[in-house]
This record gives sequence, structure tokens and C-alpha cells, in this order.
Amino acid sequence: ARNDGGKFYRLNGGEPLANRHLPEILALAKKRYGLSVGLMTNLYRLSDGELDSILDNCKWVRVSIDAGTASTYSRTHGVPESDFVGLLSRLVWLAKRGRDTTVGASMLTCEKYKNDILPFIENAEECGCDYVAFRPYNDDLWDAREEIEKHSRGRSIKVHVAGSKYGQPRNYTRCIAPWFWLVIRANGEVRTCCERKDNAASLCWAATLSAYFGSREMIDKVNSIDPSECPIGCHMDSYNKGIADIFGKVQDDNHL
Repeated sequence: ARNDGGKFYRLNGGEPLANRHLPEILALAKKRYGLSVGLMTNLYRLSDGELDSILDNCKWVRVSIDAGTASTYSRTHGVPESDFVGLLSRLVWLAKRGRDTTVGASMLTCEKYKNDILPFIENAEECGCDYVAFRPYNDDLWDAREEIEKHSRGRSIKVHVAGSKYGQPRNYTRCIAPWFWLVIRANGEVRTCCERKDNAASLCWAATLSAYFGSREMIDKVNSIDPSECPIGCHMDSYNKGIADIFGKVQDDNHL
């Protein structure tokens, strides 16, 4: 990534902390290649060594909690309710020691668990997080923005809402986000999209990222994506909306 001009390196799930080599990976990305490193994790487990490596190398960490109560956390994650207490204690540990690392907590919203929004914000604030972030579950049409705003008033913690994912129809007919954002899986596979599970999203192995961009294979696979068949609020949606706002709708098969 660095050799091809990349500046940022974000690790997310699966679960990065499941990889026993994570401390070495973080150090390699920052100290050898000079990348700005971010980590998205469920923080289900955290050792002293992992904590030190995260704080030494990560510019930011975002913890996926997706619940405000132990009962909801247990139902949505399939773990005992007692695990929620452990998660919050690890979040406090991370936030208190991470003076030079921005620490946030995130929640996927849906109407079924709208009563979790307030306790989620309260827990994150009490744990010392710098911010909370919200976006909807894929294909969930409930607009949580009013509920989030109601419970955020007067609080010191920053609140980020993925506004483009709530209640805004697609303003594009082609998916061109993969030209700006690729998915690299843990096994080294490169995909044009993390939502599509079919082979159409997978690209053949190449030695460098630059070998993908401009290749006939990638052009054909990106142009084969039909956004109308994609889930609402997919990861590429906000990229496509932003690109469409700037450049307008793109129709040409060889647009880039």
C-alpha cells in the first residue's frame, strides 16, 4: 500500500485482535512504512502487549459495541451478559491510557434496539471515549437521527452520525467507489466490495495494488456491479454518494 502511494492503514473485521501477530503488524505499518494506522475492534479481549502496541502505533481506535445494555449485548453477540462488564472495563483501560490515541465507540442502529441509544452514549462518555459513532444496520430503514440527537444534547462527548446512510436515496446509478477503496482480506484476497459474497467481487492475485487499478479484470468487475441489487447503507454507499455530488452521475463504462 505504501509503495503505491497509500497514506492510511485501517484494520477491521473479522476481528483484528484474533490475529496473534497484530502488535507486529501495527508496528510494521507505522514505523517501517510510515502509514497512519487506525483499528476497528470489538475489544472482546485485550492483553497488556496488545494494548501497548495499539497505543504506540494507532492514531485512532474505534470499538464496535452495538449495544447499550448487557441484555442487548448478550442477545446480539451470543455471549453471557457478564461479558458486557468486561468490555466496558477494557474500554476504560484503553481510553485512560490512550492520551495520544483517539478512542471512540460505535453502534449500529435499528428500531428494535432504539432504547439502547441513550445508555450506549452514557457508557461511552463514562468510559472516557472521545466520540461515539452511529450508522444503521444494512437494510434497516429506520431513521435513528432524531433519537440520537435527542439523547446527545448537552453532552461533552462528540457524536458522529453517518448521515448519508439515513433516509437518503441513492443519487448514483453506477458503483465507482472501488476505484478509491478496496478490501484486502486476511488471506490476501483483494475484493472490489465487502458486501458481495459472489466471485464477481474477487480479483485475481497481483503483486502490487497498482496492478489492480486499470486492469481489464477490475474494470469489468466494477462495471458489472448493479447498485440496485446492493444492500441499503452498504460500505460503498457513502463513497458513491460523495463522488456523485462532486462529479455528477457517471455513465461511461470506461469512466476512470
